[in-house]
Amino acid sequence: VSCRGRSRNCGRGGTRARGWCRRCGYSAFADSGRTISEQDRQRLVDEIRKEEELHKHEKARKLDWLQNSGLWIEYGQNVGERQRQWWEERGIPRYWQYRFGLGYTPKKSVKVDTDRFAGFPAYTIPIPNLEGRIVNIQYRLTELPPEIEKRHGKYRGIAGLDPAPLIFSPAIGIEGKT
Repeated sequence: VSCRGRSRNCGRGGTRARGWCRRCGYSAFADSGRTISEQDRQRLVDEIRKEEELHKHEKARKLDWLQNSGLWIEYGQNVGERQRQWWEERGIPRYWQYRFGLGYTPKKSVKVDTDRFAGFPAYTIPIPNLEGRIVNIQYRLTELPPEIEKRHGKYRGIAGLDPAPLIFSPAIGIEGKT
């Protein structure tokens, strides 16, 4: 039933289970027997496949840009004594700062409202894959207004890229102090 997409949810409405899909809008109680036509289902499946293909190409384009830009190297070169001390206050010794390529940018653009962006200082953590190629950069934003930090958190990655896990040995923990 529905588009058979991966964005389905299930919840309870009183004593009955209810399902809905964020993609196609299909909604029904589990015991209602409601279905959509095969033609509509196929149309939705085709739309989802096209959308996924576009996302795949956009992700590949962003990843190629990131790997060729050397952005994390630039961020590493931005680190001064003040930034090194900031990392050290959070339990990251200088050796690890260099080893893991930790960096800093004085102004990371962040969406603060539906149509408004603002720049905030950010400490950066390059995220490698198993081959050691950088696949994302984690930004630890500082000097955020409390309402933005509460609503969106203080960490961001590059939009459209996977938030890959840190793959280092030994692993490092970030955030020993708020």
